[in-house]
Amino acid sequence: MGGGQAPRGAFAVLTDADLSVFRHILGADDVRTDAKSLDAANEDWMRKYRGDSRVLLLPRSTTQVSDILRHCNTRGLAVVPQGGNTGLVGGGVPVHDEIVIGLKHMNKVLGEFILSYARAIRVRAIRVGN
Repeated sequence: MGGGQAPRGAFAVLTDADLSVFRHILGADDVRTDAKSLDAANEDWMRKYRGDSRVLLLPRSTTQVSDILRHCNTRGLAVVPQGGNTGLVGGGVPVHDEIVIGLKHMNKVLGEFILSYARAIRVRAIRVGN
């Protein structure tokens, strides 16, 4: 196994123009750049891994996620999706300055259906608890 931090790669750097696009897609309240929000998004719950993201985006629909990813792809911006940030391997924490797409608002149940072998639930992204 290798050690040390992975190289950043040739990704673009977040600009004020990008933040403006994200605010247009999500609304100002769901584009977080404050220290408290970023501290939580940049560190896993065990405080073992730490990134340096400058923005946390909180989409509420798959359309918003698609619009965010379209913009990031066009600009060459790196992203990291983040569910509950409860993993044990740091996969939801940025390695460098990636844009964090937090999925905490995408917790609506879209429908339940019954299969012959299991009961399943369809949700937007994450669903914790009952």
